[in-house]
Amino acid sequence: MSSQSVVKPVSWLLVSTGLLLAGIGSASAESEKKNVLSAKFQITIAGFQIGKAQMTADYSDTTYRIDAQGKTTGLSRIVSKGRARIISNGLFDRDLPVPAAYALNSKDSKQNIVQMALTKGNVAKLAVQPPLKKMKDRVPVKPAHRHNVVDPLSALLFPAKTASRLEPRECERLLPIFDGRLRYNIRLSYKRSAEVDTGDDSSYKGKALVCQVRFEPIAGHRSNKQHVERLKANTGIEVWLAPLGDTAMLGGYKVVIATKYGELAVSPTSYRVGADTLQTALND
Repeated sequence: MSSQSVVKPVSWLLVSTGLLLAGIGSASAESEKKNVLSAKFQITIAGFQIGKAQMTADYSDTTYRIDAQGKTTGLSRIVSKGRARIISNGLFDRDLPVPAAYALNSKDSKQNIVQMALTKGNVAKLAVQPPLKKMKDRVPVKPAHRHNVVDPLSALLFPAKTASRLEPRECERLLPIFDGRLRYNIRLSYKRSAEVDTGDDSSYKGKALVCQVRFEPIAGHRSNKQHVERLKANTGIEVWLAPLGDTAMLGGYKVVIATKYGELAVSPTSYRVGADTLQTALND
């Protein structure tokens, strides 16, 4: 089993690696106060860097727009010279995001495009290239699987349940993910707390929540594939959550996935809240 096959079904976790496409309109209201999260990440496996990424999120108490992009780096470019970008926007309802639009464009050996429009969390329009291949063991995606869903990128930003934003129950969440092809649940539970510091003076320093992640396939996957069962059984997946400035929001800070090749990690090198600088393209 390759490391790629481990990661692909939980692409929401690695959304910070981004995916390559022109933007969708923001759902933000101009009359509301906007906040900005600007973050840069390195992607490593067993300590070796294989990629880098960056993410910008503009958000208010009720709306958000997230733009993430990334590319492979170092020796991994010998195997794959991939670049990617994802953009999502929507509203917040209680403690969950409700996406209005999601778009993904990645290019490696082939191009992968997803464009999705949603109404109140229900998929209204969907265009996917290439489409899923028909296989006997593929669990069909039914219309009901496209209702009350969250896209992978929106799942990295949500309102806190508690005033401190760092209570263990912040991790207790069930995220119903649909990425245009696969429908799966991401179940979070509290694991521990940790002190974080990127070493960048302008970045967030302090406490973060470490949530265990369990992957629950619902539809679109192939039931006979071993990597699906291995991912489902993997107890070594974590997402770290950090409070965003003085807002009532939490953001994805770090992702860790245990693989047979070593720890796959998406770790911030910069994590700034309130910065007014816009995201720029990754340098070659």
